[in-house]
Amino acid sequence: MNETERLSHALRAAVADIRPDPGLAGAVVRGAKRRRRARWTAATAGTVLVAVFAIGAATSLAGKPVGEVANTVPAEVWVDGPTRGSLGGDRAFLDRVLASWTTDIQNSPNRDYTIHLVGQAHVYWAGTTPAGPTAVVAQELRTPVGDERWPVLGVLVGETPRLVTDVPTVALESRDAHIAFQFGDDDLVTLVPNPLDEPRYLSPAFDRTKPGGREWLPMTGLDGIALATLPAGSDAADVRVAATPHPTGRTDFPTFPSAHYPSGVGQQSSAIGPGPLSQDTVKRSDEMVFVGNLPANRLGGYMGLDGARDSVFKDWMDPLSRAYYFGYETIAALEDDRVVHAFPFWQKPTHLQLLAVERAEGEPDRVFEGSVVQADAFLATAPLPGDRTLVTTLGGAISYTTDGKTWVQAGTGAVVLPAEATAYRVAGTGFPGGDIPL
Repeated sequence: MNETERLSHALRAAVADIRPDPGLAGAVVRGAKRRRRARWTAATAGTVLVAVFAIGAATSLAGKPVGEVANTVPAEVWVDGPTRGSLGGDRAFLDRVLASWTTDIQNSPNRDYTIHLVGQAHVYWAGTTPAGPTAVVAQELRTPVGDERWPVLGVLVGETPRLVTDVPTVALESRDAHIAFQFGDDDLVTLVPNPLDEPRYLSPAFDRTKPGGREWLPMTGLDGIALATLPAGSDAADVRVAATPHPTGRTDFPTFPSAHYPSGVGQQSSAIGPGPLSQDTVKRSDEMVFVGNLPANRLGGYMGLDGARDSVFKDWMDPLSRAYYFGYETIAALEDDRVVHAFPFWQKPTHLQLLAVERAEGEPDRVFEGSVVQADAFLATAPLPGDRTLVTTLGGAISYTTDGKTWVQAGTGAVVLPAEATAYRVAGTGFPGGDIPL
């Protein structure tokens, strides 16, 4: 898939065991064929940056009133200004940086763009970071459309400098460089080119106990960059950077972890795809709602969550998630006309959850987080009040035991096991065999 196609895709993004009467079942299934596909809150930031670059400068200034003075950093700051930082006067280090840039950029995974580099490379910033001596290099490229020139930035690290990431982007023509680089061991060092020396803020991770879901910490200003080091064990995929604490909308900066550099800028900023779920699971989740053990006489009366998911699960959703996905919905009957809805849910590729909500008309929703037993074929459990257990699958037949001898067939898709259950089994292709203890 080429960059144009990838951009197009990114921008376009965002009842077994029951025997009701045939007309009723058909109506429920037709009504249930709603949008269950991955719901993306944002396209890959890297892809968008590349696409803007490819379109060229002719469109980047479209819509500006004639005579308006853009509040920008002049290009000379990036490619002609004095080298800033504590190692800016170390000529030997700067020479090594430029020599490594000239060699390493030839092997950039973004070579489709860096082949358009022109002029001389310039060390914008050089200094010491927790990852070692570090330099930010800038060089102009000539856009293939419009014959305009824009800077490319790259980060090199080490006494013998090595290029760990580069970004070809027109974003640098804005008031500041609204991008962040992550590098060092486990990408725990975050660097933001910051020629205006303005405040920059970093949020290490989504934390639903914090106001707004994130805590924002001021980054350290170091003469032309902002710098922060994450605690050991942090996940670089959780990091967000912004010009103001608690940014709204999509005002956080794209971040570029060096660990993703070999995949190219189009996928470096964030991963888009089905995450831990297979394509088959995603396709099947588009087909219909999988109903669990609802009696036939209540099948037509349940309410799917659909658009209500965002409000019901708002405290569980990272406001600055690159993307999130709600999988197929299972619905199981509880007592007193209560039902429990459950969804496979992920908002970063390495963390798949089950979110379940117990609902009853006129009463507050109660949300529970479940544990994923296996990602594909999907199988998960969630604790419910009264020591009961919700078991939800993608079509597996579920049975349980209370004594280890007698097994009770509970249903398919989603069932609620009684408090007395000690183990369960799931029959179906791809599910684990044997007893699964509770």
